[in-house]
Amino acid sequence: MFIHLALYFVLSASIWGQDGFPAVLPAYFEGSATHKTIILSRKLDEISGLAITDDGRLFAHDDEQGAIYQLDQKTGEIQKIFYLGKKKGKKEDFEGIAIVGEFFYLVSSEGTLFQFKEGDNKDHVDYRLIKTGLPADLDVEGLCYDPVSRSLLIACKDSPKKGIDQPRSIYSFLLEDMKLIEKPRFVLSPDELYHNYKESLSEKIGRFFLLIDALGVTPSAIERHPVTGSFFILSSRGPFLFELLPDGTVVSRIKLDATLHNQPEGLVFTPENSMIISDEAGEDRARLTIYHPDFNLFPAR
Repeated sequence: MFIHLALYFVLSASIWGQDGFPAVLPAYFEGSATHKTIILSRKLDEISGLAITDDGRLFAHDDEQGAIYQLDQKTGEIQKIFYLGKKKGKKEDFEGIAIVGEFFYLVSSEGTLFQFKEGDNKDHVDYRLIKTGLPADLDVEGLCYDPVSRSLLIACKDSPKKGIDQPRSIYSFLLEDMKLIEKPRFVLSPDELYHNYKESLSEKIGRFFLLIDALGVTPSAIERHPVTGSFFILSSRGPFLFELLPDGTVVSRIKLDATLHNQPEGLVFTPENSMIISDEAGEDRARLTIYHPDFNLFPAR
């Protein structure tokens, strides 16, 4: 058992990439990569998704009401706040945010989209309600924009067949047609996500322990990498971070430091290609963790 546990810790702390496929995830955790943690205001205890505008401004949203915050990337300071609808923002279980041109999008856990434009500080903005047609029991947890397919990608935490060993799906919602593609863009099988394509016996044992540790995959955020076009998927269980090619091939994964990420909910890339992960408050305060990559490890294009 001691040997098995040792293998588990070695494998769960490492990063894998498939031969022949580029992977940019290692650049954020190997070589000269660094990270910085920013503790946030108590007003942001329920911070959930993250998004960045074309001009590089960082926005976050509240999990329980329609409150949108613009944050200083260096300090985490709230620069402004605006709300959906009247009063202190529409009450909803908001789980992800994306920005496409002049429009902001929030998605609820039931799969409903809220489309609106940026407001000034303390503004209350009107919104358009868009029913995606996703079953409410899939428990939506992540949202991002894919400029190639001109669609919003919607990540689901649950599956029609309940169980930790069941795959989770990510769907495409076409913005031009305002229509959901019924066939999932990605299907996240726990066994495939933790599979190493050239496994030795010791690696197979290590993967077994990874599966136990992860108890399945629960996507909490998805984001497209601006350089490679691959997709990063954050799983709150583990916690883990996965990198997928646009065709769904898993090329890299890492088990995140749980002392830094007790409840990771948001993920975004800055124009400088740093990666930001947001964590809701649990036993600790809410925080942003900013990962600065080693650019020497970026895959050649």
